[in-house]
Amino acid sequence: MNALSKLIVKAFISIIISLYVGFILQTGVFPRLALAGITPNILIVITSMFGFRLGARYGMATGFIAGLMLDIYSGAYFGMYALIYTYIGGLNGMMARLYFGDDIKLPLFLAGGSDFLYGMIVYVSMFLMRGESEPGFYIRNVIMPEAVYTTVVAVFLYYPLTRLCRWVDNNDERPRSRELV
Repeated sequence: MNALSKLIVKAFISIIISLYVGFILQTGVFPRLALAGITPNILIVITSMFGFRLGARYGMATGFIAGLMLDIYSGAYFGMYALIYTYIGGLNGMMARLYFGDDIKLPLFLAGGSDFLYGMIVYVSMFLMRGESEPGFYIRNVIMPEAVYTTVVAVFLYYPLTRLCRWVDNNDERPRSRELV
């Protein structure tokens, strides 16, 4: 097996395992730890980190699989979450060139910003289109608290996900001059 095939297999295995664990945490553990009815979006953190650390292609693949898992789980509008998460993974992957070293501020900002963007897209597509127009209430009471909670949880997930991405990449630091496959 050549180096490229090994890289793809390692990336696929790490994406599947981390999304499975993240999905269990998001749907099974954190609903019991809800603060004022708000739970963190673990799959956004994983999608954001994989996209940011490994590039747009891996971010989009991670986002698509995460969104597909949520689509199957929720069953509301099949394909909507897959599309949203794919775009979020790709957007975070575009920021991969800005990353240098182990600075935690930018990845956390992107995780929180991704969750905010996710909340806004869900609000527009699920509530505003049906005529429910209380954007201020929804932003204040749902989107912002979830983005903050997701960012706080991302602090604890940052280093394990960074180590996993380094294992995939096989380097101590992310390559700056190229995007992985």
